Amino acid sequence: MSAASAAPTIRVHPDNPRYFEWRGKTTVLVGSTEHYGAVLNLAFDYRTYLDSLHAAGLNVTRTVPGTAVISPDARVWRGLDQNTLGPRPGQYIAPWARSSTPGYAGGGNKFDLDRWDDAFFARLKDFVRRAGERGIVVEITLLYVVYGEGPEHGHWAMHPLNVRNNVNGVGRCAFDRYNTLDEPALVSRQEAVVRKIATELNAFDNVIYEICDEPYLSGASPVETEAWQARMLEAFDDVRRTLPNRQLVAINPANLYARLERVHPAVDWVNFHYCTPPAAAPMNEHLGLPLGFDETPGKNTNGLPQRSEAWAWLFSGGALYNNLDPSFATDDATGSGRVRQEDGVFDGRKMRAQFKVLLGFMHGLDLAAMRPTERLLHVQSDRAAYALASPGRQYAVYFPRGVPSPARCVFDLPAGAWRVEWVSPADGRVTSGPTLEHKGGALVLETPRFAVDLALRLTNLRSPDHPRPLSP
Repeated sequence: MSAASAAPTIRVHPDNPRYFEWRGKTTVLVGSTEHYGAVLNLAFDYRTYLDSLHAAGLNVTRTVPGTAVISPDARVWRGLDQNTLGPRPGQYIAPWARSSTPGYAGGGNKFDLDRWDDAFFARLKDFVRRAGERGIVVEITLLYVVYGEGPEHGHWAMHPLNVRNNVNGVGRCAFDRYNTLDEPALVSRQEAVVRKIATELNAFDNVIYEICDEPYLSGASPVETEAWQARMLEAFDDVRRTLPNRQLVAINPANLYARLERVHPAVDWVNFHYCTPPAAAPMNEHLGLPLGFDETPGKNTNGLPQRSEAWAWLFSGGALYNNLDPSFATDDATGSGRVRQEDGVFDGRKMRAQFKVLLGFMHGLDLAAMRPTERLLHVQSDRAAYALASPGRQYAVYFPRGVPSPARCVFDLPAGAWRVEWVSPADGRVTSGPTLEHKGGALVLETPRFAVDLALRLTNLRSPDHPRPLSP
């Protein structure tokens, strides 16, 4: 199932706008993603990649639709020609067709911005279709910040919209003016590719968008970049109004976190990067939109920082967590390789298995009725625990590393028969406690001993339609 005729497109949940609704279910999105070049890099086997995500039980990926590219010798992220965003010569495919004029900086002919590349859009659609068949939502990052001329990132030197790389005389500016309104001809081409991609993918139910990755790092002033981003949002929204399906679009306002007083009226969800601790979720609850945490480095051997921040983010009210996973590489679409990092060897398969536990836990909750809360839970610890609540019906708590083990916590609960389930975030092991007959008021629970972190699901069996127990 992937076309709009088969199901409504993913949308903001009508009853609880913290979350998405997709294919009839309240949904959070959890992923562990290659470095966004799955479509633009012809050497990358995205079919195997999607199979790997599906086998891992994850439900979101992120991709750059050929509107940015880096040099294959850039020493960023995975590095060298194993970074999928840095294709080898002859392996880069973009929305624009090639001309008959040689001289593209990445090898081959320059681009003709007056013609679209049908092969690229066929590849993009096939990627999205196959993802939908596997229950995976695709976040399309429409545009990308240009970090520099190169050689480290290489974005502007390699970009099709750089005047040196096209036959149309477009892109005469310096790299730090790419994300501004300085050059009308360049802005027009940016708007055109936004409209084209939105039109081509409108039939799919598993697409969400981000207007630009990390625009706050453009090198231009915040005022200039914000004006440019507003123009791109308006281009997206203008074409969206003419199409059958209203697909969602996000802004990426900050690394770490920031409180936004308001967002552009076209924005449907908001996406932060490197947001540890997860302060951005409670700080922006007033927006009434799903909140994403969409990029975090995978440089730890056991995946604990990523696991902990993912649980904390979703238990703080977030709707999307997507780790950046270096085990996926140009020559390893399975993500099975063990990658040497600064502090040891990184195992992506192990980390993805831990994310599967989180996704299963979240979808075992009555999410449509859940709210993040601090008022109903008191943990005797200097370290915060994170809690979600459907008052009177169900509660979920995440105890991160640093909370004493065992921990003693106090709930203020109505009367009921309360089922207690303890879950290990590392491996999904479930330990069921006794069903507690409670007359109402304070309920004191002591956790089992735990080595690193622990999760609790507490369910009132006398509430209507109470959720089923978690699978052991």
